[in-house]
Amino acid sequence: MGFKKKFVIIGDARTGTTMLRGMLNQHPDINCEDEIISNDGGTIVSNPILWRFRNLIGYIAKKTFFKRIKIVLFLSKKRKEKVIGFKALYEQISKGIESFLLKRNFKVILIIRKDKIRRALSEIKAKKTGVWNVVKEKKEKIPKNNPINVDFEELKKTVETNLKGDNHWKKIVERENTLLISYEDLVKDKDKNLGVVLESLGFNREDARNLTPSSIKLSKEKPISSMIDNYDEILNLSEGTFLKKMLIESE
Repeated sequence: MGFKKKFVIIGDARTGTTMLRGMLNQHPDINCEDEIISNDGGTIVSNPILWRFRNLIGYIAKKTFFKRIKIVLFLSKKRKEKVIGFKALYEQISKGIESFLLKRNFKVILIIRKDKIRRALSEIKAKKTGVWNVVKEKKEKIPKNNPINVDFEELKKTVETNLKGDNHWKKIVERENTLLISYEDLVKDKDKNLGVVLESLGFNREDARNLTPSSIKLSKEKPISSMIDNYDEILNLSEGTFLKKMLIESE
């Protein structure tokens, strides 16, 4: 376990955690695994022999003790890379796992998305289609720009949950071994912001020039009103709530 640095990319769904992981993995001295503490047991459940026990495995996978074991096993693997890490979503990190990571000096790289409405719409669309990444989106030919019908309460709850997670981890950033970046800043100036991440892991900022994302875009091609099929209804229902200002600003 004597690696130079350990890190974890933490963020909500649809904030760029996969994109950041993909770029860091292009560095020869970095190994960043996927969601090793997934709440569904990850690749374990995909095993056909264990599929019949998926409900039990899913229950166990959510337990803090099981996730601690997964992290310890992750750290015990022999690798040639000097820096190792993995990514995790807010919902996968209990208070116990949070404490476990910080006590073991994991560098926390927190990535957020400033535009809460677009992030929420991206998550809602992913849930509807079952497609959570651009590669699969292209493979299954999921229309990117088709407007979706949105339930107001679902939109409100999705944004509130994201804000709660952001606010919690922003407080950690202020007092622990952590770094905060945003999806928007990473897209706008990849070399600069990825360079900051690399520097925090002990590498040169200039290395960022050689790391390219599989896809990188700022979802500003279309106004929010053209992304939501029932936009007028949502806008009317948002009257008197915090969502009204967010909808107008995202537009």
